[in-house]
Amino acid sequence: IGHETMAAQPDVAEHVLALLRNLDGMVLGFAVDQLTHCLQTATLADRAGADDELVVASLCHDVGKYVSVANHPAIAAELNVSHLVVPDAVPDSPFELVTVKRSKRWRESALWWPATRTSFPPRSWRAAKASTSSSTRCGRALPRTCTSTSTACSRCARGRSDARLVRLLPPWSACMHEESPMKRSQLRGIGIALMAFGAAAGAVQAAQHPPAAAASPSSAGSIDAVLAGSWRSPANRARDVYRHPKATLQFFGIRPNQTVVEINPAAGWYSEVLAPLLRDSGRYVAAEPLPSGGGEAKRDDSTLRRKFAADPAVYGKATIVEFDPRAPVFGAPGSADAVLTFRNVHNWATAGTAPAMFKAFFAVLRPGGTLGVVDHRAAPGATFDAVRSSGYLPVDYVVRLATDAGFKLVGQSEVNANPKDTKDYPKGVWTLPPTLTLGERDRAKYLAIGESDRMTLRFVKPAATAASATAR
Repeated sequence: IGHETMAAQPDVAEHVLALLRNLDGMVLGFAVDQLTHCLQTATLADRAGADDELVVASLCHDVGKYVSVANHPAIAAELNVSHLVVPDAVPDSPFELVTVKRSKRWRESALWWPATRTSFPPRSWRAAKASTSSSTRCGRALPRTCTSTSTACSRCARGRSDARLVRLLPPWSACMHEESPMKRSQLRGIGIALMAFGAAAGAVQAAQHPPAAAASPSSAGSIDAVLAGSWRSPANRARDVYRHPKATLQFFGIRPNQTVVEINPAAGWYSEVLAPLLRDSGRYVAAEPLPSGGGEAKRDDSTLRRKFAADPAVYGKATIVEFDPRAPVFGAPGSADAVLTFRNVHNWATAGTAPAMFKAFFAVLRPGGTLGVVDHRAAPGATFDAVRSSGYLPVDYVVRLATDAGFKLVGQSEVNANPKDTKDYPKGVWTLPPTLTLGERDRAKYLAIGESDRMTLRFVKPAATAASATAR
């Protein structure tokens, strides 16, 4: 067993990278997702002159959140990456892990993670460490999770003087002084892989998230500019109050440097937003079903193609791909950062093609990629069979379609909710605007209700490395 365990050690760095990638899309109520937060933290540490060891620790300090948010400091400790610092003394290295309550005193301590600052405090890490009194505690004397004052290694006779803190040392060594070859090789592998990842990804994030209070490209500025664009039709702009494009795209974590595939964009309501948003730094792919009956003339006459051809300055870099709904392919496997679909799932569910569509979404997304779904939401407790002709769908039905394809549900938003929607109309959801199937009959009543109540679901494609590691 020991021999096989050691043979697997070169894979540790990739496993940590997999945890890091899985933070993409985990917003957890914050302004940005956890991957962005980690990249910001490492970028600021690097800008402040921190050494490679601390930059790697900054990059990975929250990787445990993918497993358990409540226990993520301890998980990071077991992976030998730093998460917290002591309030009364600065650790001898970023890998001395402690758990402390987030008290006011701790927040005002000498060192705090740079994600909340534009730079390190005036005292550098090394200077702060050097100024720590040697009598405060024995820096490297304790076995993991030990609070005893009598435990010491052969090089640390003083033991521990500060028993209030709980130390979380790596599981392979009782003392940081007694570094084993396994620890050194593992740290070297993690460091090399993570620094390579952090250098590339951190450079991108540094450009997107400067230390000043500039807005994230996925929030404020870029989306606001696109929504105000002159190319948007007045009719489409009028529907912003119902479709909430800014809040919806922010919830899905869409950024201008991503490759985004939109499924069935129809006349291009969201194309007017996504194509220019992604034009300069990313890629917008509009996936359209093959026209029934085929024929190049019918294909060329599609509303979306005419829209793109009429304004190449806005849509010239957008791509259209066609797919067979019964055997869909949206691009090369793992080539997209996000797949978005707006008010389409009910059509696929009725046609019986929904499972194939969700499997194709999974295939085209990279590990950690996002699937964003918006659709008409059925009343609580409704079954698919009971509402299949109404255009509404039960939330659990859509979630099951996604999870059966391999996705993980990571968030639900009420941004597109409409409590006025009673969901009991003569012609189903099409009774409401914008369709207004009944014409002038009770038109004022349905206009007062507005567009439908919609679920807004965010799924993530998990990394496959954890499963392969278990199998190995």
